[in-house]
Amino acid sequence: MRWKFHKTAAEMGLPLGDMEKMFNTRPAQELRYWAAAQGTGDEFAMAVYKANFAHDRNIAKTEVLADIAESLGLCSEAAANVLESKIYAASVVSDWSRAKQEEIVIAPTLAHGEWRLAGVHPYEKMADFAKKQGALSADHETPENARAHR
Repeated sequence: MRWKFHKTAAEMGLPLGDMEKMFNTRPAQELRYWAAAQGTGDEFAMAVYKANFAHDRNIAKTEVLADIAESLGLCSEAAANVLESKIYAASVVSDWSRAKQEEIVIAPTLAHGEWRLAGVHPYEKMADFAKKQGALSADHETPENARAHR
């Protein structure tokens, strides 16, 4: 399983370290809600990905997540306070409940009605799934095309 993850990450150009440890992602999930409210949700998610998978940082630790927030221009003290207060805990519980109800057991999972595409796949396969479900137009621009037009 690990080799497939490494292969797919390489195909997608994503950094990936040895992944010798697994960390609790719940605090990061809670803090992502706060980061999204600050306008940096996607950037925070990518920074957490890199910290966890490329640099083997323990994303269960408040100080690690606060450092990530600060690297994005957010207040590290505010990030720590958000985690301590558990203000977004109910939102994460709701996400988990919905995932359980919809029988989603792995991230990422693309879902549309009864159709599912579970696990890490190359961009083209995910885009094809989205197009077949009517979520993307047939002429949707790929990341490569978008970079070429810049």
